[in-house]
Amino acid sequence: MRLFVVLAGLMISGCLGTLALAEEAPNCSGTQTEMNICSGTTLDNENATLDLWYRRALKKAQDDEARALFTAAQQAWEKFRKTQCALEADEARGGSMAPLIESACLTHLARGRIVELQSRVVNEFGGGPAWPESLSRMLMIAGEVLPESIFWLPSSVVESDLDGDGAYDIAAIGINPGNYTEPESTVILIVAASGSENIAWTYIPVSEDGLCAESVMLGVDYPEGELPYLVVDDGACDAFRFRLNPDQETLELFRN
Repeated sequence: MRLFVVLAGLMISGCLGTLALAEEAPNCSGTQTEMNICSGTTLDNENATLDLWYRRALKKAQDDEARALFTAAQQAWEKFRKTQCALEADEARGGSMAPLIESACLTHLARGRIVELQSRVVNEFGGGPAWPESLSRMLMIAGEVLPESIFWLPSSVVESDLDGDGAYDIAAIGINPGNYTEPESTVILIVAASGSENIAWTYIPVSEDGLCAESVMLGVDYPEGELPYLVVDDGACDAFRFRLNPDQETLELFRN
Protein backbone atom coordinates (compact mmCIF):
# COMPACT_ATOMS: atom_id res chain seq x y z
CA MET A 1 0.00 0.00 0.00
CA ARG A 2 1.36 3.40 -0.95
CA LEU A 3 0.28 6.20 1.32
CA PHE A 4 0.86 9.84 0.76
CA VAL A 5 -0.71 12.91 2.27
CA VAL A 6 -2.08 15.98 0.56
CA LEU A 7 -1.88 19.26 2.51
CA ALA A 8 -2.52 22.95 1.85
CA GLY A 9 -3.87 22.42 -1.61
CA LEU A 10 -0.95 20.17 -2.57
CA MET A 11 -1.96 18.06 -5.55
CA ILE A 12 -0.10 14.76 -5.57
CA SER A 13 -0.60 12.12 -8.18
CA GLY A 14 0.90 8.72 -8.83
CA CYS A 15 0.75 8.98 -12.60
CA LEU A 16 3.97 8.37 -14.48
CA GLY A 17 3.53 10.89 -17.27
CA THR A 18 6.51 12.97 -18.31
CA LEU A 19 6.79 16.72 -18.58
CA ALA A 20 8.98 18.15 -21.30
CA LEU A 21 11.26 21.06 -20.62
CA ALA A 22 10.22 24.40 -22.05
CA GLU A 23 12.11 24.81 -25.30
CA GLU A 24 12.73 28.50 -24.81
CA ALA A 25 14.23 28.16 -21.31
CA PRO A 26 17.94 27.39 -20.86
CA ASN A 27 19.03 24.15 -19.22
CA CYS A 28 20.07 25.28 -15.75
CA SER A 29 22.18 22.16 -15.27
CA GLY A 30 23.68 22.39 -18.77
CA THR A 31 26.53 24.44 -20.19
CA GLN A 32 28.32 27.20 -18.32
CA THR A 33 26.60 29.78 -20.50
CA GLU A 34 23.18 28.33 -19.70
CA MET A 35 23.95 28.24 -15.97
CA ASN A 36 25.06 31.87 -16.15
CA ILE A 37 21.74 32.80 -17.80
CA CYS A 38 19.72 30.91 -15.16
CA SER A 39 21.68 32.49 -12.34
CA GLY A 40 21.02 35.93 -13.84
CA THR A 41 17.29 35.23 -14.10
CA THR A 42 17.23 34.06 -10.49
CA LEU A 43 19.00 37.25 -9.44
CA ASP A 44 16.45 39.38 -11.33
CA ASN A 45 13.63 37.65 -9.45
CA GLU A 46 15.30 38.13 -6.07
CA ASN A 47 16.06 41.79 -6.84
CA ALA A 48 12.38 42.37 -7.64
CA THR A 49 11.39 40.75 -4.33
CA LEU A 50 14.06 42.76 -2.53
CA ASP A 51 12.68 46.02 -3.94
CA LEU A 52 9.14 45.04 -2.95
CA TRP A 53 10.08 44.39 0.69
CA TYR A 54 12.33 47.45 0.87
CA ARG A 55 9.37 49.63 -0.12
CA ARG A 56 7.13 47.90 2.40
CA ALA A 57 9.70 48.32 5.16
CA LEU A 58 10.23 51.98 4.23
CA LYS A 59 6.53 52.63 4.81
CA LYS A 60 6.96 51.35 8.37
CA ALA A 61 9.41 54.14 9.22
CA GLN A 62 7.97 56.41 11.88
CA ASP A 63 8.89 59.78 10.32
CA ASP A 64 10.98 61.54 7.65
CA GLU A 65 14.18 61.28 9.68
CA ALA A 66 13.72 57.52 10.10
CA ARG A 67 12.97 57.15 6.38
CA ALA A 68 16.15 59.05 5.48
CA LEU A 69 18.24 56.83 7.77
CA PHE A 70 16.63 53.70 6.41
CA THR A 71 17.22 54.78 2.81
CA ALA A 72 20.86 55.57 3.57
CA ALA A 73 21.27 52.18 5.23
CA GLN A 74 19.82 50.42 2.19
CA GLN A 75 22.10 52.35 -0.17
CA ALA A 76 25.11 51.47 1.96
CA TRP A 77 24.08 47.82 1.94
CA GLU A 78 23.68 47.87 -1.85
CA LYS A 79 27.18 49.32 -2.20
CA PHE A 80 28.58 46.63 0.09
CA ARG A 81 26.80 43.88 -1.81
CA LYS A 82 28.08 45.09 -5.16
CA THR A 83 31.66 45.42 -3.95
CA GLN A 84 31.69 42.14 -2.01
CA CYS A 85 30.38 40.13 -4.95
CA ALA A 86 32.75 41.82 -7.39
CA LEU A 87 35.56 40.72 -5.08
CA GLU A 88 34.34 37.13 -5.04
CA ALA A 89 33.95 37.05 -8.84
CA ASP A 90 37.45 38.46 -9.24
CA GLU A 91 38.83 35.11 -8.12
CA ALA A 92 37.69 33.79 -11.52
CA ARG A 93 38.74 36.92 -13.40
CA GLY A 94 38.52 36.39 -17.15
CA GLY A 95 36.91 32.98 -16.78
CA SER A 96 33.48 31.82 -17.86
CA MET A 97 32.45 31.16 -14.24
CA ALA A 98 32.95 34.77 -13.13
CA PRO A 99 29.38 35.91 -14.02
CA LEU A 100 27.92 32.88 -12.21
CA ILE A 101 29.98 33.53 -9.08
CA GLU A 102 28.99 37.19 -9.02
CA SER A 103 25.26 36.64 -9.61
CA ALA A 104 25.14 33.77 -7.09
CA CYS A 105 26.77 36.02 -4.51
CA LEU A 106 24.34 38.85 -5.24
CA THR A 107 21.42 36.43 -4.93
CA HIS A 108 22.76 34.98 -1.67
CA LEU A 109 23.09 38.41 -0.05
CA ALA A 110 19.73 39.56 -1.41
CA ARG A 111 17.94 36.63 0.22
CA GLY A 112 19.45 37.48 3.59
CA ARG A 113 18.44 41.13 3.23
CA ILE A 114 14.90 40.16 2.17
CA VAL A 115 14.51 38.13 5.37
CA GLU A 116 15.69 41.13 7.42
CA LEU A 117 13.22 43.45 5.68
CA GLN A 118 10.35 40.97 6.02
CA SER A 119 11.10 40.65 9.72
CA ARG A 120 11.06 44.41 10.08
CA VAL A 121 7.68 44.67 8.39
CA VAL A 122 6.09 42.10 10.72
CA ASN A 123 7.61 43.78 13.80
CA GLU A 124 9.94 40.93 14.64
CA PHE A 125 13.16 42.64 13.68
CA GLY A 126 15.94 41.56 15.99
CA GLY A 127 18.97 39.35 15.93
CA GLY A 128 18.00 37.78 12.62
CA PRO A 129 17.50 34.12 11.71
CA ALA A 130 20.15 31.49 12.31
CA TRP A 131 19.30 29.59 9.12
CA PRO A 132 21.18 29.89 5.83
CA GLU A 133 19.69 32.61 3.64
CA SER A 134 17.92 30.24 1.24
CA LEU A 135 16.19 28.30 4.02
CA SER A 136 15.34 31.48 5.90
CA ARG A 137 13.77 32.83 2.72
CA MET A 138 11.51 29.78 2.38
CA LEU A 139 10.47 29.80 6.03
CA MET A 140 9.59 33.49 5.86
CA ILE A 141 7.40 32.81 2.81
CA ALA A 142 5.75 29.89 4.60
CA GLY A 143 4.79 32.03 7.58
CA GLU A 144 2.47 30.13 9.91
CA VAL A 145 1.47 27.49 7.36
CA LEU A 146 3.97 24.92 8.64
CA PRO A 147 4.06 23.26 12.09
CA GLU A 148 6.36 24.95 14.61
CA SER A 149 8.01 21.73 15.80
CA ILE A 150 9.99 21.01 12.62
CA PHE A 151 13.73 20.42 12.90
CA TRP A 152 15.04 21.82 9.62
CA LEU A 153 18.13 20.34 7.99
CA PRO A 154 20.19 23.26 6.63
CA SER A 155 22.50 20.87 4.78
CA SER A 156 19.51 19.56 2.81
CA VAL A 157 18.94 22.80 0.86
CA VAL A 158 19.17 22.29 -2.90
CA GLU A 159 18.77 24.74 -5.77
CA SER A 160 17.68 23.67 -9.24
CA ASP A 161 15.39 24.81 -12.04
CA LEU A 162 12.50 22.58 -11.01
CA ASP A 163 9.80 24.00 -13.30
CA GLY A 164 11.78 24.68 -16.48
CA ASP A 165 11.44 28.47 -16.42
CA GLY A 166 15.18 29.18 -16.55
CA ALA A 167 15.64 30.21 -12.90
CA TYR A 168 16.89 28.36 -9.83
CA ASP A 169 14.24 27.28 -7.31
CA ILE A 170 14.92 26.29 -3.68
CA ALA A 171 13.94 23.13 -1.79
CA ALA A 172 14.69 21.71 1.66
CA ILE A 173 13.49 19.07 4.10
CA GLY A 174 12.93 18.90 7.85
CA ILE A 175 11.81 16.40 10.48
CA ASN A 176 8.60 16.78 12.47
CA PRO A 177 9.03 14.32 15.38
CA GLY A 178 6.15 12.26 16.68
CA ASN A 179 4.42 12.75 20.02
CA TYR A 180 1.86 10.98 22.19
CA THR A 181 -1.13 12.03 20.08
CA GLU A 182 0.61 11.55 16.70
CA PRO A 183 3.28 8.89 17.22
CA GLU A 184 4.51 8.87 13.62
CA SER A 185 7.37 11.17 12.70
CA THR A 186 7.08 12.92 9.36
CA VAL A 187 9.51 14.36 6.86
CA ILE A 188 8.52 17.79 5.56
CA LEU A 189 9.46 18.87 2.02
CA ILE A 190 9.14 22.55 1.05
CA VAL A 191 9.82 24.23 -2.28
CA ALA A 192 9.98 27.94 -3.15
CA ALA A 193 9.95 28.76 -6.86
CA SER A 194 12.11 31.66 -7.95
CA GLY A 195 10.11 34.88 -7.99
CA SER A 196 7.13 33.37 -6.14
CA GLU A 197 5.74 34.48 -2.79
CA ASN A 198 4.15 31.06 -2.19
CA ILE A 199 5.55 27.67 -1.26
CA ALA A 200 4.67 24.13 -2.21
CA TRP A 201 4.96 21.61 0.61
CA THR A 202 3.98 18.15 1.74
CA TYR A 203 4.89 15.63 4.39
CA ILE A 204 5.83 11.96 4.22
CA PRO A 205 5.18 9.65 7.20
CA VAL A 206 8.02 7.61 8.69
CA SER A 207 6.08 4.35 8.76
CA GLU A 208 5.57 1.12 6.88
CA ASP A 209 3.66 3.03 4.22
CA GLY A 210 6.20 5.83 3.89
CA LEU A 211 9.87 6.25 4.68
CA CYS A 212 11.66 3.69 6.83
CA ALA A 213 13.84 6.08 8.82
CA GLU A 214 14.28 9.74 9.75
CA SER A 215 17.85 9.78 8.41
CA VAL A 216 16.82 11.15 5.02
CA MET A 217 18.57 13.08 2.29
CA LEU A 218 17.21 15.41 -0.38
CA GLY A 219 18.67 15.24 -3.86
CA VAL A 220 17.83 16.13 -7.46
CA ASP A 221 17.53 13.65 -10.32
CA TYR A 222 17.86 14.95 -13.89
CA PRO A 223 16.15 12.63 -16.42
CA GLU A 224 17.21 13.45 -19.96
CA GLY A 225 14.70 15.69 -21.72
CA GLU A 226 12.45 16.03 -18.67
CA LEU A 227 12.08 18.30 -15.66
CA PRO A 228 14.09 17.30 -12.58
CA TYR A 229 12.76 15.21 -9.71
CA LEU A 230 13.26 16.13 -6.08
CA VAL A 231 14.26 12.86 -4.41
CA VAL A 232 13.60 12.21 -0.69
CA ASP A 233 15.53 9.07 0.20
CA ASP A 234 16.30 7.28 3.45
CA GLY A 235 18.61 4.74 1.78
CA ALA A 236 16.38 1.82 2.75
CA CYS A 237 12.82 2.07 1.39
CA ASP A 238 11.74 3.20 -2.05
CA ALA A 239 12.57 6.88 -2.51
CA PHE A 240 9.84 9.48 -2.87
CA ARG A 241 10.19 11.56 -6.05
CA PHE A 242 8.39 14.84 -6.57
CA ARG A 243 8.03 17.36 -9.37
CA LEU A 244 7.05 20.99 -8.97
CA ASN A 245 3.92 21.66 -11.01
CA PRO A 246 3.65 24.67 -13.37
CA ASP A 247 1.46 26.52 -10.83
CA GLN A 248 4.56 26.60 -8.55
CA GLU A 249 2.36 25.84 -5.54
CA THR A 250 1.76 22.09 -5.82
CA LEU A 251 3.91 18.99 -6.12
CA GLU A 252 3.33 15.73 -7.97
CA LEU A 253 4.43 12.43 -6.44
CA PHE A 254 6.11 9.69 -8.47
CA ARG A 255 6.86 6.37 -6.77
CA ASN A 256 7.20 2.75 -7.87
